[in-house]
Amino acid sequence: MIPMIFCSRHRDRVSLPANIAATITATALAGALLATGPAWADPTQYTGANNVDTSGNGTQGVIELNQDAGDSNSQGNVVAVALTPSDNSAALARVIVDAEQADAVSTSAPTLQTNAITGSFNDSTGVAQVNQTTGQANVQLNIIALAFAANAEFSPALTDVELKGVSGPVSNGGSSSAAPGSANTINDSFNNFRGVAQVQQIAGDSNVVVNVVAVAIGGGGG
Repeated sequence: MIPMIFCSRHRDRVSLPANIAATITATALAGALLATGPAWADPTQYTGANNVDTSGNGTQGVIELNQDAGDSNSQGNVVAVALTPSDNSAALARVIVDAEQADAVSTSAPTLQTNAITGSFNDSTGVAQVNQTTGQANVQLNIIALAFAANAEFSPALTDVELKGVSGPVSNGGSSSAAPGSANTINDSFNNFRGVAQVQQIAGDSNVVVNVVAVAIGGGGG
């Protein structure tokens, strides 16, 4: 199988709509004491971070991971597999996805946002799908449809992915929740990976990112 890796990284704000419940919120305040006297970090500076560290190495099969340290985000990883070993038969893998985006939560404090994948998914085979976001009102979808009909003489393998759309009220813009210095990183990962890997990292607000792979393999019988 030819290895395929799809990566999406977003930090910019786009004017897109939004409406899914929030999942995980992570905030932390940092302070430091200097030799000259107490000096604390800006109390309005919050941090949100997702990290995949030395995970998913040497695996086989399907790995799906969602990490959300923000608000009102929607994440989905979908895999549909159809297989038929019989002659005169068909394999059909179909995925229908409908997402609705939420409005970004108003905030008066910017967030230092980081998403990182380090030393992970190396020497692995199969399917890996990862969503990471630290912002607000983002929609992330990784979709794979696989159909195999190796011995089908008359009917081929078929795949179908239907995106019914992302809907919601139009965003009125505004400042991003991502503070300067926010970053997405992938280091020492996906080395010698064989299969399909789809990765999304978002530090920002109101983004819609969709990765889709549809593969159909059909052979002749007899």
